[in-house]
Amino acid sequence: VIFLFSGFLIASFSLIFLYILELGFKLLSIKSLNIDFVLFLKCLLLSFFVAVIEELLFRNFIFKVLCSNYSLKVSIIISSYIYAQLHFLKFNLIIQVLEQIIIVTMFNNNKKKLIK
Repeated sequence: VIFLFSGFLIASFSLIFLYILELGFKLLSIKSLNIDFVLFLKCLLLSFFVAVIEELLFRNFIFKVLCSNYSLKVSIIISSYIYAQLHFLKFNLIIQVLEQIIIVTMFNNNKKKLIK
């Protein structure tokens, strides 16, 4: 549960950071601010389920399988590359892979702390 929540938070902060960058570089513009609360809740719920599925697939399945067959470093790089390739935001593959290497490393370090 902790991993799922932390994955959701990391994804949320990443998206907020990208949104702020897009606003800063004027790739996005806000013409009006009308918030549909029901739509917002639906998006939030969908985002939560996507985060849960991604965490289960990438951290609990792919990463563990790779760790059983390869070294930790190779497993981190391969799972990060697969994760970056499967996402819709193809803005820069190198940035996505590096971001995922950081996230997987944080996941692995937190997992070691929880096991002790």
